[in-house]
Amino acid sequence: MLSAWLHFFDSVPAATRERIAQALAGARVATVSVADRSAPYGLAVLTEVDGAALAQLRLLSAQSTVLAIAAGPDAPATSDSWALLGAGAADVLCWPDGAMQVEQVTARLTRWAAVRKLVDTPPCVPPWSAPARHGARWCAMWSRSPPSPIRRYSSPLMMVNDVHNKIQKN
Repeated sequence: MLSAWLHFFDSVPAATRERIAQALAGARVATVSVADRSAPYGLAVLTEVDGAALAQLRLLSAQSTVLAIAAGPDAPATSDSWALLGAGAADVLCWPDGAMQVEQVTARLTRWAAVRKLVDTPPCVPPWSAPARHGARWCAMWSRSPPSPIRRYSSPLMMVNDVHNKIQKN
């Protein structure tokens, strides 16, 4: 079962909150309060992109990988989506007018968990684990293929690992 914390910004109507929570439960996504940081991933649902929302998203994304879900009456402007990414969201989903596509959430959470598992296995060990995780997230965000065992130079992550090994030898 997938797990993520769930946070609704103040502007999200109660009916929308209920529909989204039920849809996530139906998709077998266990959600916890944002105060319970036991889940490494978070879902931030908002209807408006403004300075306050971006500031709050910066705080939320400081310790978790956050998927921002724009659930307002209209899809956000492209500049607003980029602003959400700039504030720390790992990805942005647009669910205008309650058009929920929960499979998008489960696909992202599944992918992020697979990438995290790959990054947390040798040879990605400290002190390289943080840069490797960042590189792997970047690759996962732009990759459409399912996760597979990494092969030599199949990703920027492997180049970083090879550079690390060469530095260790010298």
